[in-house]
This record gives sequence, structure tokens and C-alpha cells, in this order.
Amino acid sequence: PRLDLFTSNVSVDDYDVTAGRVVIWPIVIEKIKQHAWFGYGRMGMWTTGVVAYVSIVLAEEFGHPHNAYLEWLLDNGIVGFIPVMIFYMVVLFHAFRVFIDRRNGMFMAAGGMAAALVLGLMGAGMGSQSFYPIEGTDGMWCAMGIMFRVSVNRSRALAAMRPAVTKVPGFQTYRAPD
Repeated sequence: PRLDLFTSNVSVDDYDVTAGRVVIWPIVIEKIKQHAWFGYGRMGMWTTGVVAYVSIVLAEEFGHPHNAYLEWLLDNGIVGFIPVMIFYMVVLFHAFRVFIDRRNGMFMAAGGMAAALVLGLMGAGMGSQSFYPIEGTDGMWCAMGIMFRVSVNRSRALAAMRPAVTKVPGFQTYRAPD
């Protein structure tokens, strides 16, 4: 086969491919390292002077780091990052748990919708977005609320369906699994 068909003399500029993220991310990461545990507070890009530095020295316009994870670490540090990631993991755990319950289409819809939107945010967060509640995430927050409501109703219905446990002296009690 002809391999020369797959070669090109076109050069690729990393700046163009990443929309400038290769310029801003190293600067933000260095700032995060300076206050890794607690961060700089909300709008860390502005309060630390990163925006001014990038604007003056590099002649670039970056009001945020174009990465939700770096933004959160810069603003809130590791201490603020861990609880937020735990929260999203709990949401995903419940969403998948509700989604795989095939007894009711409402369960699958609510769980799947919440899981898809949270995973979408977490994926998009690598190249943009923000973990702060903004207009663009309203649907995700609504889906999480619906999913948790459905999850609570599901748990109550399952508890009501369990057979009553009778305690007999001298015998171990048994409860049917969920």
C-alpha cells in the first residue's frame, strides 16, 4: 500500500489546536501549587493577577482557565476540591443505581438523565465549563433533583414491599435482600 497518501507537510500549531490552553494551563498550575490546600478564593484568576499577567505579558485574553478542575483548585484548593468531587461521585452512584432498575421506566429515565448530564459536565470540564452553578447547568441541577426524588420514592416503595420480620426467640432473623 502507498503510505505517502497519509503523510502531510502541514504543520500543526499547539496554540491553535488547544485554543490557547497550552499557554494558560501551565501558569494556572504554578499558581495552584503556591496555595494548593486552600486556594485563593472565588475568582482566583483575577485576584492573583493571572488575568493581568496574561493580558500584559502574553497579550492574551483569558478571564478563566478554560478547565473546571483547574479553576476549582485555584479558587478552593484541595480542601474545597475533594468535597465537590465526592458530591458528584455520590450523585453518579445514585443515578446509576436508579438507572439500572428496570422495574419502572421512570427510574431509568431519571437516573440516565442525571448521569448523562453530570458525566457531560465532568467531561466538558476538562476543556472548559465550571463547577460553579451557572445558567448552562440548570438542566443538570434539575435532573439531579428529579433523580434524588425518584430515588427516595424508589427506596420507600422497596421498604414497603419487604416482608415483615418476625422475631422468634432462639432463631436468627432473616430479611429478604433488595
